[in-house]
Amino acid sequence: MRNRDDKNDGEAKPNLGAPRRRALFAIAFAFVAGGFGLWEGGQRSASAHAEAQRLVAAGATLIDVRTTQEFEAGHIPGAVHVPVHEIEARAHELGPKTRPVVVYCRSGNRSARAARMLRARGFTEVFDLGAMSRWSQGTSSVGETETTRRDGVQ
Repeated sequence: MRNRDDKNDGEAKPNLGAPRRRALFAIAFAFVAGGFGLWEGGQRSASAHAEAQRLVAAGATLIDVRTTQEFEAGHIPGAVHVPVHEIEARAHELGPKTRPVVVYCRSGNRSARAARMLRARGFTEVFDLGAMSRWSQGTSSVGETETTRRDGVQ
C-alpha cells in the first residue's frame, strides 16, 4: 500500500480504470449476446414445430415413442406407435432409411433418445419434435380429423 506522500514519485502508475471498464463491457456484451441467443432459439423452436408439421404433410413418418397407455390416451393423428424401448428392434418397420422421420414423446427426453438410436441405425433424416404439446404450437393442424380435439390430439 502506498503512502499518501508518494503521490509524485515520478513512476507511471497503471490506469486500473481501463481494464475494469473492458471487463464490465465484456460482461455486458456476453449478457446481451446471450439474451439474443435465447430469443433466436425461441424463434427456431417455433419454426422447428412448423417444419415438423411440413415434413409430416410431405410424407415423413411420424413416430410416437411413448408407452402404450400414453398413446391410447391420445396421440397426434397419423402417428405410428413404437415405444422407445422397441425402437432399435423395430427400426426396420419404419421404411427406407432416407425417408424423413419425426419422433415425439411427452416431454422430449424419450424422443431425443429415440432420435439418437435411429441415427445410429442409419436413418439420415431424423427430426426430434420433442414434447407432444409442441405439435399444436405450429401454424397448421396436419392430420386433423373430425374426432381430433382442438389441441391436435385424438
